[in-house]
Amino acid sequence: MNPQTGESKLFGFVNFKDKEAAGHCCETLNETEDEGVMWYIKRALSKRERMVELAAEYKKKIADWKRRNLFIKNLDEGIDEYRLEKIFEDYGEIESVRIVYSSAVYFEPSSNVPQTKKESKGAGFVCYKTPEAARIALQKLNGTPVNNKRIVVTWWLPKEERMKNKRSFPRQPMMPPAMMMPHFYGMQPMGMMQMPMQMGGM
Repeated sequence: MNPQTGESKLFGFVNFKDKEAAGHCCETLNETEDEGVMWYIKRALSKRERMVELAAEYKKKIADWKRRNLFIKNLDEGIDEYRLEKIFEDYGEIESVRIVYSSAVYFEPSSNVPQTKKESKGAGFVCYKTPEAARIALQKLNGTPVNNKRIVVTWWLPKEERMKNKRSFPRQPMMPPAMMMPHFYGMQPMGMMQMPMQMGGM
């Protein structure tokens, strides 16, 4: 129970007297439905075991998302999620679509109340239900002109992999600034001294 609200956290514990009974309960009741509620029953884990299990589940989800999720950039700012879905829906069933927005705060001339306006960053995500649909969409739409801008379609990568890829590219060494020769007012720069003119003829 939540001590502040008194509401159930929707999970609980049952302690059996023997291991066999607990195992039988997990085998027979896990993923069964009762009054419209799906039950998930498994052995209680220690904190460390839960962390290991969650990390493994997250890694599995990331591997799946990388095969079905596309990242699109160089989008026209007027394209919303409905329009983006229409562009990609011909290549397979879509699970989700999202445009990346930034929030800008502004004031109306007739009001002192701040207003928030969403502005597209020209990027978005399309997640298909199958890897094959995502692969075909990438091949067909990458470089396609949409609203006079050629969109760039690539595979989605998690943030940690994007940062790792950035670090893997060596930085170009900075070139030292060009050596400037001193120039004094009224004097010719070095290397450009003129020979004095001779008086008279040869």
